[in-house]
Amino acid sequence: MFCFEFGDFKHMAKSQMPVYRGIYSHKEKDQYEIGDVVTYSGSLYIKQQAGDDRPKLASTTWRLCTKKPRDGADGKSIKGDRGERGPKGEPGRDAWRGE
Repeated sequence: MFCFEFGDFKHMAKSQMPVYRGIYSHKEKDQYEIGDVVTYSGSLYIKQQAGDDRPKLASTTWRLCTKKPRDGADGKSIKGDRGERGPKGEPGRDAWRGE
């Protein structure tokens, strides 16, 4: 909600701009308003109309904005060349002797 004031003139207007509300919480399902954007199961949804259902692909209340991407490769199958050995480090202090 925006409030514009200019002298004696005061006007209240509801924003049409999406507002990110974080990760969807079913406990706060009644708090979400049209235009609110949430993250749910790794995807981004915007609330399109009144209702209290959870965001999902077949929802009439929520519209999918960005779908969760597939998980990528773990990188274990790709091996690069071994790097050069680094310089020798300084010896540590001997905690046993209290030095």
